[in-house]
Amino acid sequence: MYVRYRVRLQISDHTSTTSCTLFDEEAARLLNTSASKLLDTLDGKSEEAPKIIQQLCGKKLIFRFKLNDSNLTFGTQNYAVKRTFVPDDRLEMLYLDNKAEEVKLH
Repeated sequence: MYVRYRVRLQISDHTSTTSCTLFDEEAARLLNTSASKLLDTLDGKSEEAPKIIQQLCGKKLIFRFKLNDSNLTFGTQNYAVKRTFVPDDRLEMLYLDNKAEEVKLH
């Protein structure tokens, strides 16, 4: 049996809330375990959502979406996640400082 991830998330920021789906490769990278290893740790126990996935709740992440025709043509708001990133506050501040410096130069 081949097991893969398909994790549906509801995400929000200060502007809006939307739905997205993490598929196998990106979910395994983010959770740091494959779907088959996660299934082995459950040992046949049925959990609504395994603890490792529940730990995503409240976590701050940056999402890069992969848009499809349905998103672009019909405005469907369930996006496939292409990549996730953990925000780095130091890099964010450096970026903002550089942007402020560019504005001063113009």
